[in-house]
Amino acid sequence: MGPRVAGKAPEVKHLQLAGFRGRRHNRSGEPRLARTPHAHPLQALVVFARISLRRVPTLRPLCAGPGRRSPGARARGACWCGAWWGNSQRGFRSHRRGGAMKTEERIGRLAPPPRRAEARHSRWQVPRRLGVEIPAGWSMQGSPAIRALQKSLARHDTQFTPDGSPGSDRSPARGARGLRLHLDEGLAAEAYTLEIDEDGARLGAATQVGLSHGLYTLAQWVGLHPRAERALHLEGLAIEDAPSLAERGVMLDVARDRRPTMETLFDLVARLAALKINRLQLYMEADFAYSFGGLATRGRSPYSAGEIRRLDSHCIEHGIELVPNQQSFGHLHHWLRHDPWRSLAEVPAGLTHPFSKETEPFSLCPTDPGSLPFLERLFDELLPCFSSSDFNVGLDETFDIGQGRSREACAKTSAQRVYLDFLGRVHGLLTDRGKRMLFFGDIIQKEPELCAELPASAVAMSWGYEADHPFEDELRHLASSGRKFAVCPGTSSWNSFVGRTQNCLCNIESAARTATRQGALGLLVCDWGDRGHLQPAPISAPGFVLAAALAWNAEFEGATEHLATWLDDWWFEDAAGVLGEVVLELGRNGEVSGETTKNGTAGFFLCIAADLPLTDEHFEGLDSASLDAAHEHLQAVLADLGRARSLRDDAALVDSELTLARDLQSLGVDLGRARLRGGGCATSELDSQARARFAERLAELCTRHRELWPARARPGGLTASLAWLEALRPQLGRCAPR
Repeated sequence: MGPRVAGKAPEVKHLQLAGFRGRRHNRSGEPRLARTPHAHPLQALVVFARISLRRVPTLRPLCAGPGRRSPGARARGACWCGAWWGNSQRGFRSHRRGGAMKTEERIGRLAPPPRRAEARHSRWQVPRRLGVEIPAGWSMQGSPAIRALQKSLARHDTQFTPDGSPGSDRSPARGARGLRLHLDEGLAAEAYTLEIDEDGARLGAATQVGLSHGLYTLAQWVGLHPRAERALHLEGLAIEDAPSLAERGVMLDVARDRRPTMETLFDLVARLAALKINRLQLYMEADFAYSFGGLATRGRSPYSAGEIRRLDSHCIEHGIELVPNQQSFGHLHHWLRHDPWRSLAEVPAGLTHPFSKETEPFSLCPTDPGSLPFLERLFDELLPCFSSSDFNVGLDETFDIGQGRSREACAKTSAQRVYLDFLGRVHGLLTDRGKRMLFFGDIIQKEPELCAELPASAVAMSWGYEADHPFEDELRHLASSGRKFAVCPGTSSWNSFVGRTQNCLCNIESAARTATRQGALGLLVCDWGDRGHLQPAPISAPGFVLAAALAWNAEFEGATEHLATWLDDWWFEDAAGVLGEVVLELGRNGEVSGETTKNGTAGFFLCIAADLPLTDEHFEGLDSASLDAAHEHLQAVLADLGRARSLRDDAALVDSELTLARDLQSLGVDLGRARLRGGGCATSELDSQARARFAERLAELCTRHRELWPARARPGGLTASLAWLEALRPQLGRCAPR
């Protein structure tokens, strides 16, 4: 399905499911979820104008965005779908202050959106003691999806204890109007069907994976109904659902300073599973506690083998495959800068690269006979900790190949040919260990004709993080080669304090739709941490939720319009409907500033690269008027934060993180404004009073960053992260407190 024509509002439709009860209906159509029309053309105004207009009550409906209401409107009339995953002990709640929510609106709030869904003109009165019928041989005891449904129903004082536990009814009598889980071998592995009418609920699947997906959807559907003083009445519904892409993953960068605590990772796994994500990767460079790697991992708080095994078990319980990810060619500077391994480097003397302030070696030399034995030692300690049969070996951004010891070999053929030969040898190591090799495909795609020479079982991960990245061309080349491939968009959170909302939305949407058209195995959304991992966790949430939605249902055309509501309902658990829009609006500050920065935001680089002139490409598009508008935008964007009513256990932490992100961005914007007022002067040339004020702000922000860090991250990495902020101190001269 092609992109929607700009400015053309799709008509509201009701999905027709011909012969749904028999399930084997005609699948040739392209039905779409019922949705609301697009917003008024005033939405096309600049972001700052949109924020200002939201303060005018009569214009709020025009500015809320298509398919959703403004935060204020949601707070007055929203039904909240409280959370049931993670560590929250406060359970489900529902808040209704307005009229009844329409069934079509409830359908639009399911995340990820079902592929086929239809409102039924019936209601199910759920009994207080809900009977459940489970197929013989299936056990759902301890299932996270079952726990989700139990918590959701408990809000309505309904008991639900499957598998013959006390208080359950494994085989309710005919006509009991209970929940029936049934085997449907005609469905695909992850597919499910869900029907709700006056006779009860029937959930069909061929596997327990599909059954879990359906249970999560049912739990959300229950949560979308307000709590009644008497019996719960669920609106009728018919769903036939299956994913667009088989592999739907999230990759966390744990190499760039911020390594999440185990508690943080466990909570994230539970939230991702509820959104039907089924793969997780932790990107590592020197972040596993290798027995021989003390020099490389010193001060980094690496993960132990026991911790990885615990995380792997937790992922399995939640239906997620934890895929090992260890750089195996480039990005090995943490190892190669030390004497025991320096001789293996392509450029042992070192070179300047974007991922460190030091001049140091970066990649292994592909022609050195010692490179493969080094990798074997890494693999043989790391891989036994994972149950997955896949392994992402990285192999990306080897930009120094041919600049050092392999120069002669590259001159005889090409750098890409030398790269391909080394890739083949790494593939052999994995084949010997029974693993399928995943690798980032940027180097091989420089000569697309070489794709046909890739090992047949290898999977190329095509990555790109800008809104206009040419996924279509890259995936078409990979598809024509006959090799397997996946697509990797990004959260657009890194090299920023507040994210890049519009870039994130366009990048992920393009990747998901292209991947589906070209027959990709899946989608892996990457959350990088370049230059200090200074963005807090909430800034990455829009990318995670949108990727989950579109990897499951790539044809759904209302995802970006529903995203704020999905964030409120299923990520931030905000009963007031505020936090989703706040996070998205923070990420629009770069648009307000007029910047055209790639791979980051101008406000970020004004802080961590304050020595750059304003003529640098990082600051293109900035002028005094736009930075003034960005300043005002930041002052207003958190105005509604005090109205948020998140039921997450870490709600106060989320508020503090968002406030810190806003204040860091404000520091960068204000530095830019001051420099422009000074005729485009350098930061060090600002007057002493201005530098003193900025120095005080910097010191206070560094203190807050240090204080918030332990709440989600391990101690190793904090000093390195702070160093990126503190690089501003020399530009502020002797005025900067130490």
